[in-house]
Amino acid sequence: MKRIIVALCLMAPTSVTSTLLMADTSTSPQAETLYVECHMTSQPSRPLASFYRQPPGANIRERYLSDILMADLAGWITPPPRTWVISPRMNTISSPEDIHFGIDNATIAEAGIHGYSREGARFFLNRITGEMHYTTYLDQEQLAGWQARHGATLPRENVWTYQCEAVRPRI
Repeated sequence: MKRIIVALCLMAPTSVTSTLLMADTSTSPQAETLYVECHMTSQPSRPLASFYRQPPGANIRERYLSDILMADLAGWITPPPRTWVISPRMNTISSPEDIHFGIDNATIAEAGIHGYSREGARFFLNRITGEMHYTTYLDQEQLAGWQARHGATLPRENVWTYQCEAVRPRI
């Protein structure tokens, strides 16, 4: 912790008065950039056949991925990156692995860090336990479009859970 001590001498008509001021110039832990590395502990897991009124045969995984891409829903099924850079000064959360996983208006507090991406995904990191939840959402139009084309509903959200720890950059 850095401290600056300033002595002020004030001249009064009949005496000299000294005042000692002390200012704390240390940066709080919240003001320093935080580098985080995470390991997945759970991911969305549902039977792919449940997303279709009539399951599309033997190659259901390939068909599902093709249908997801055609519906422009790839962001809904893409797991988040493992590494994050959290900048309290800029209120941002970003990943050096993928620029698409950025959060511009993060709330950074002592107990937790959270925010929403431009695409509406939610990031929440518990600073005490190190557990991180990343949730992607589908809107009503996307859900209705899938149901109209495939006769079944998709879940509104996908949640990935990670166990994270603060790390120092290696380079």
